[in-house]
Order: sequence, then structure tokens, then C-alpha cells
Amino acid sequence: MASSILRWISRKAAARSLPLPNSLNSSCGCGGSSAATWRRRIGTMSGVSDESVLCPSSLSSRISPWLMLPPAVEGTENNMVYKFYSLAEDKIISLNKRRGGEEEEANVELGPPGDESLLKGSSHGWLALFNPRNCDLFLYNPLSRRQVKLPPIHTLSIPEDNLECGYGCIENLIISCSPDEEECRAMMSFGPEDRLAFCCPGRSTEWTHIGELYDSEEDHDVARCYVSFVYSSTHKLFFCVTQFAEFEAWDLQDPSSPRLIPLDPSCEDDHYPWAARSEEELILKQLCRRLKFLVVDSSSGQLYYIIRYVMEHMAPDGSYAEDDMYPYKTIGFDVHKLDSENNVLRYMENSLDGLAIFIGNNHPFALRASDFPGFKPNSIYFTDVNVLIPNPTFGGHDIGIFNYEDGTFSPCYYPCDVKSFRRIFPPPTWRTAMSKTRKVKGVGWDIAAIGNAKETSITQYCNRLESDYRYIISNEVYCSYR
Repeated sequence: MASSILRWISRKAAARSLPLPNSLNSSCGCGGSSAATWRRRIGTMSGVSDESVLCPSSLSSRISPWLMLPPAVEGTENNMVYKFYSLAEDKIISLNKRRGGEEEEANVELGPPGDESLLKGSSHGWLALFNPRNCDLFLYNPLSRRQVKLPPIHTLSIPEDNLECGYGCIENLIISCSPDEEECRAMMSFGPEDRLAFCCPGRSTEWTHIGELYDSEEDHDVARCYVSFVYSSTHKLFFCVTQFAEFEAWDLQDPSSPRLIPLDPSCEDDHYPWAARSEEELILKQLCRRLKFLVVDSSSGQLYYIIRYVMEHMAPDGSYAEDDMYPYKTIGFDVHKLDSENNVLRYMENSLDGLAIFIGNNHPFALRASDFPGFKPNSIYFTDVNVLIPNPTFGGHDIGIFNYEDGTFSPCYYPCDVKSFRRIFPPPTWRTAMSKTRKVKGVGWDIAAIGNAKETSITQYCNRLESDYRYIISNEVYCSYR
């Protein structure tokens, strides 16, 4: 492990002395774009066009994000009720499906895609769900109960064994905007090696594979695993990062000719790959699992690179433990932002420019905290991403708010101290501002705020969920939506 990290650092150090390529590799189907091209596309990452402000994918509508909690079954008719926690109002929002209404009729499917579906992402109000029983892949809107079927995954080069067992096929999936929009693109990582593919929801009949399959590592090839990707409506680009912190951008506006824009920013030696205030903090971070995220500030288009440190087993006193009986827990974050003018990743020290950043199984995003009352500036709101296989006692519990200024943690609806951790199923996820959605005849919603969250008994709520919900635990958690 140590030798591979050293090779990686050496390679990144060597890359810092090299200029950006003058042209894109012709084998990528991009031809003729120069380093200046991507700088023009990314620009100074300040300022947003009128078009992007009006775009449904923009979060400038000032609608606060919700934390989607595990749904519950209520009433004698076992009615499915979706639960959302509104941070701004500190309330639980209950959404009950009902019949009736005078909405326009539309040729759409209603209902969830299956009794047991794996949650593979959350973008612009839509959930990405994968049914391992029949390998169907859907976008699903829990408010309207609409579903948009995506192309079959068998159009991809996935080993048959993975299709049969349902594990490792789809790792993550995001969309650029509402699937009702013609310009919508879906991007996903798939297979055991997290490769990239995209489609046009509602229009494509198959997935198109993009990106390199392997990186050259001395005398052998290593899978080019894409660990995070995010869409910027400001630049009309998907930004991606690999397991070895290699960056690239994709222009998918013309689906018949996807264009790769290579990025190779250098890094500040003092704060990369680890930044620490003390020797103790550095040792702790080196013991952790490192999770990488890309985030775009919706108001400026600025791109951020976030490293999340997760201790695999934490004892009640906060120390590192090797016993599987202890849960995993996030202990800190490092944030860098892309300085596109100088092609450098600059470490953000004790400040996030007033942003509130949201990461987890969702499409990562950032908001100006001053525009959203109740949100803490310079803070990271995080949920569990289930990268560590949970046991019957834990899983889905790694949720909280990290204050980037002073390095402290505070709870976000659920407790964040190790002694209070318990299994949360399905794992909560962030739901961003709701995008445009067609209304469907005969379908509406009752929306009611049911009390203050501080008065809600979390223990009673979780106990009721366990009795109402059936789940399967194997190599991956199943998310039951009925």
C-alpha cells in the first residue's frame, strides 16, 4: 500500500512540471481542442449566464435541500409515506400519495420500479434505482411517483456473473437536469472497475461507454476507476476524478460525439495528499479510508475537490480500533478548489467561501449559506455512502455536519456520537431543489409538516421502520420502495 501511494505521489509531482497537452488525443474523438479551450470553457469560474439561472437544474430557486429519511408504512391500508427532514424549518415533511386532481394526462409510468431496489444516486429530485432481480434501471421521483426507464444495462460490457447476482453493476448515477428536458444526460459508473457510460434518458436505447479503461502503472496496467463525477450547468460539462486523483471533463451535448477535455492541475505540496494541523491528525488520516468527491458551487460554477476521511472502526472514546464490533465514522475533510487560471488545486484552509456543501449518495452540490436561512456557512453536510459493508448493527449511520472552520462535528437529525450509532435503513440521502415535473392525471400529494424535529423520537421512528420494512443484507444493502 505504501509503495503504491509513493508511486502515485511521484507521478503527480512529475505531472506538475509538465504543461497541459496542446491537443486532445485523436483516439478520444475530440480532435483539435487546445489547453486554452478548456480554460475558456471553465474560465475563471465566476458568473452564471441567464440561461443557467433559468435552467431547471439550477439551484438558485432558493428551495432548501431536504434530507430524505427512510420511508414508513402507515395506516390500515399500509400506505407508503415518504419522510423528508427540512433543515431550514427543522421539521419532518410527510408526503402521502392520493388519488384525484385535475392535472394533465401524460403517457408516463407510475409507481416505484420494484419492491427491492438499490439506491444508486439522487439528482435534481430524482432517485436512480437498480432492481437486481431483473436488472432494470430507473429514474424515480418519489413526489410524483413517476418513473423513467433507462436503457438496459446488458448493453454494457458487464460480466454475466455480475448481472446475475446484482452486485457491482452500477456504482453511481447522476443526471444533468430533469429527464423531461431534451438536453438531459445521465452519467454512471459501472462494473467492478467503475467505468463510465452515459445516455439520454427517455431517448437513448443503449448506454455509451466513455473514458479510458486503464492507466499505465510502471510495468502493468491499473483499472481507471472513476470515483466521483458532477455536472456543471454553468459550463455544460461533466467533471470526473479517478481513484488516483486524475481529473477530466466531458462535453456530452452532442451524444453522437462525446468530447473529452483533459485536466491535469498541479497540487500544493504542503497540503496534498494530506493536510493536517498536527502530527496526531496526520497519523489518523493516514489510517482512514479516503473517499473523493467533486462538487460544483451552483451560484458561481466553481469546482471543488473534497477528500473525506473515514475511520473503519472507531472505539467509543474516538480512538482507532481493529475490532469489527465498532462502527466506521467520518473524522474529517480536506477541500481544494480548482484555480483554472493557474491550473492548480488550492487548499481551502479553515474556510469554504461561505458555502454549505452536501455530499453522500446524492449528486454533490454546494449552496451559499447566506441565501438559505438555517444553514451553516463553511460546513459540509454529509450522509453515509455505504462504501464499508455494514453489519446488522451499523450501516447508514455516518451522518452529520462538519464545521470546516474549527474541525468540529454536530448532528444532522441523527446523533453523530459513536455511542449512539445504530443501523439506519435505507440510508438517508440529500434531495436537491425540485426540478420541473410533468403533472399526471389522477395523481397528487398531501404535504403536511408533522411537528418539530426536536420533538420527534428518533428511536421510536427507527423502531417502527424496522417493523414495517423488510430488507436483505448480503454484500450490499437493499433499499425497499413500495
